[in-house]
Amino acid sequence: MTPPANGGKSLEDYRHIPFNLDELALDAAARGLGVAMTDLTLAQESLDRGVLVVPFGQPLKTRGIYRCAHNRRRRAIRRVG
Repeated sequence: MTPPANGGKSLEDYRHIPFNLDELALDAAARGLGVAMTDLTLAQESLDRGVLVVPFGQPLKTRGIYRCAHNRRRRAIRRVG
């Protein structure tokens, strides 16, 4: 039997994967591996098909500049979808 490509690691081992391409981040989010922050134009097709959702209301108009802050002390995690 061929070993798994990820060496048998669980998804928990991949909690903080940075992507250098928006397309890869969108694909990972569509597969349930996390959240993608990207331009609405790039995500629009997946949003239209229902593969992705905008979790927090209207998308932000950022002009391509954005940052995500995370409170590590907060234990409760809300699931989107």
